[in-house]
Amino acid sequence: MPKFNSKNEDITYKHNRIVRVISHYKNGDYCTGTGFLINKNGNILTCWHVISGVDLKILKNMSKFQEDKSTSEIDKVNKYFLDKTSKIEIELSNGTKAGATLESYDYYYDIAVLKIDERAKKLPFFELELGESLDYSDETLFCGYPSCLGYDSLNSPFAVNTGIVSTFPEVEIAGGKYRNIQLNSICLGGNSGAPLFKKGSNKVCGIVNGYYYQEVKNIAVYKEDGTFKKDSYRITINISYATSFYRLMKESKIFKQLMNKA
Repeated sequence: MPKFNSKNEDITYKHNRIVRVISHYKNGDYCTGTGFLINKNGNILTCWHVISGVDLKILKNMSKFQEDKSTSEIDKVNKYFLDKTSKIEIELSNGTKAGATLESYDYYYDIAVLKIDERAKKLPFFELELGESLDYSDETLFCGYPSCLGYDSLNSPFAVNTGIVSTFPEVEIAGGKYRNIQLNSICLGGNSGAPLFKKGSNKVCGIVNGYYYQEVKNIAVYKEDGTFKKDSYRITINISYATSFYRLMKESKIFKQLMNKA
């Protein structure tokens, strides 16, 4: 991890409470994203698709998932996770790593709650803003570990993004269809699970869960051996999405249980 060096006390405060999440799979693959500490118990909040490695709508379209008729949807989701995942790691702001367990999740609202027991009492955490705090044109900020030129997802540097609230669409991003926060801010892979702040605040009011992109296929790409191949790329549009804690408190049983426990 590149060394973090900032004279901005506000950003340093945030950095110390934000982690990189690494979900390892039994086939040798992995998925990375962002998470953040939310209480003295060592709980970390991130996105469910960071842990599972797949968006809900993609999972539902998989033939193996559709052909499993013997169980409920939640049972099929649990089975998918257990069959695929080998371990979850957390990388703290100082670069050290620790194992984590999945305590609970709400795949419809794309949230997952992790726990790191042995470090719980030593780790600083965020206060949460559970009220309906965001409005149109409000300035926002989110931080995490997105992809960055010259790095892979396991060692990309800490990054900060800003933008304003543009609207509140009911749309499927990584979970189900519900009222999201749309931001005019660039969000890259790895930012999923990042804490969302209203500008000037250190209280987290939501969680970043995706971005809008256009997929361009059959692009001729020059290879090192002098030949060309056809490939496809995601072109990121200047639109990001997040879920507010206000909505999660109203509609997610998992999130409400988490807040009551804290």
